[in-house]
Amino acid sequence: MPAQSAITPEEKNKVKSAIPASSNKIFGAAVARIYYAYPDPRRWSYAGLQGAIVLSKDNNTNTMNFKLVDTDGTRGVIWEHELYDGFEFFQDRAFFHSFPGDQCMVGFVYADEAEAKTFFKKVNSKKDLATAKKTPTRTKSKKKAAVGKGKIDKSMISGPQSGSFIHGLIRHG
Repeated sequence: MPAQSAITPEEKNKVKSAIPASSNKIFGAAVARIYYAYPDPRRWSYAGLQGAIVLSKDNNTNTMNFKLVDTDGTRGVIWEHELYDGFEFFQDRAFFHSFPGDQCMVGFVYADEAEAKTFFKKVNSKKDLATAKKTPTRTKSKKKAAVGKGKIDKSMISGPQSGSFIHGLIRHG
């Protein structure tokens, strides 16, 4: 069954069309569904979104992102989340990974455990690289935002504060 659930060449083409190489670098992709621990932080709910979850870097903004590409239709990117400074990515199960989102925990359930394992390694190797590369450019971005057009830059927004949410998944050792 793993051969059926891995990303097909057609799905890869949809990912490449939705996330163009001219302005992005794709590090990895896997077939997955998105879940939220909301409104009850102890219970996961299916968000109704599935497709190819992609780890990519936007070269224009120098940010790392998760983007969900619609592989069943033609809607392109249907969900995205930026990896912020201090981003943590948890491997709760071989096929389930989670991370603190803006208002709740977000989870990915993968169609293939081998893809999940590879994707987890990619995320954890690239998230630190992204933070290290962003640090020098953040100072410049702040200065440009303050002097420039009054736009809000992501470096002006703090990440989640410790204790500001409750992890919704019980882990058994």
